[in-house]
Amino acid sequence: MTPTPLLRNFLTQLQKYLGRFQFKESITGLSGCDTTYLPIAIFDLNRVRIPSQGKQIELRSIDFGESADTENPSIASFVIEDNIGYHNNAFFLKDMRGNLKQQASKPAIVIDEPALLLPYYTTHFGHFTGDCLGAIISLSHAKTASNRKLFFVAPHSFEQIITKYGNPSVLRRIDSKLAHENNLLFTNACLLPRLSAWQNLSLCSQIFGNVHAPLPFDDTPLKKVFLTSGRPTRIANIKEVIEFLKAEGFYICRPDQVSFEQCLAILRDADLVISENGSITHNILISRNKPFYILSSAHWNRLSPEEFAGGGIYNAYKSYLTHYIECKTTDAASYHAFSSQIIVHLADLKNLL
Repeated sequence: MTPTPLLRNFLTQLQKYLGRFQFKESITGLSGCDTTYLPIAIFDLNRVRIPSQGKQIELRSIDFGESADTENPSIASFVIEDNIGYHNNAFFLKDMRGNLKQQASKPAIVIDEPALLLPYYTTHFGHFTGDCLGAIISLSHAKTASNRKLFFVAPHSFEQIITKYGNPSVLRRIDSKLAHENNLLFTNACLLPRLSAWQNLSLCSQIFGNVHAPLPFDDTPLKKVFLTSGRPTRIANIKEVIEFLKAEGFYICRPDQVSFEQCLAILRDADLVISENGSITHNILISRNKPFYILSSAHWNRLSPEEFAGGGIYNAYKSYLTHYIECKTTDAASYHAFSSQIIVHLADLKNLL
C-alpha cells in the first residue's frame, strides 16, 4: 500500500521529532571537517596490557634521512607480524610496503630472548624525538606481568639518555648498523602500542621538563639564544646571521656542540629564543613553555595533508607559543616545506630586539 502524501508528511515529521536529539560519534565534533587533522590514539599507560604468549616478529629497517656516520646510519625500523606491517598513517603505507619488501633478501639474525617491541623506531633525530624517545623511556617503566626485555633502536647519542631516564634492567639496545644490515627475527616477542607524536612529545616534556645540566661557561643563565645547526643549506647567509646575533648578545646554541640535556636547559630558561626551522626545533618543543621564534619560509602554514602528517604534526604541538618569521626562499632544492633554504633579512631580527 502506497502511503498518501499526508501520511508521508506525518511520518517525515515524526522521524524528525524522534531523531532531533540523536548524537553520532565524530572525532572532530563535526559532521564534516575542512581543517586538516590526524585521528590519533591516546593510550592509558597506567594499564599497559601485553599478550601472555609471544609470537614470531620480524624487524626490518630502511634508509631514512641522511647520516655521515657509517656506524650510526639514519634508518627507520618497522615490525612485521604474520607478514603484515602497520603504520599509524595511511599516507605512508604504499612507500612503506615497497621499501620493506626490498629488504627481504637481507641476512636474518635470530633473537630468542623474550622481547617487547614497539612497532616503529628510527635514528632520524626529528622523528626519533617526535615519535619514539618518550615512548621508549615511559614504556620501559610500564608495569607488566612479564620478564620480557624492551628492545629499542635509537641514535647513538641518545643511548645514555635512554638508560639514564628509562629502566635499565628492562632495556636492550639494538645497534643501528646491525639493524640496517640485517633483518632481526624475534622468536618470542610481544608488541607494545605505537604512541602518537603528541603523546610521545607530552611524555618527553614531562621527562625532561626540569632537566638540570651544567651550562656552558660559568653557569650564568643565557638570556638570548639562537638555535642553529650552522648549515648554509638551511640559511644561506648563516654566517651573517650568527655574527649579527652574537653582536646583540645572543648565545649560539649548536646541538652538536652541547649535550642534549644542556640544550634543553638552555632553551627552557632563556628569555628570547630564535631558531632555524626543521627537526632542530624539537629541542624547543620538548623543553620550552614560553614563546619562541622560527626563521622559516613563507609557506610554513600551507602544508598538504601529507606534509602535515609527516612534519607539521610536531610543530602543531606548541603552535600557540610559536611565532614564524617569514623569510625569502632560494631556488635550492628541498625535500619538504621545513627544509627550504632561506635568506634572513637582518632587519627582521632587529625588530625582535
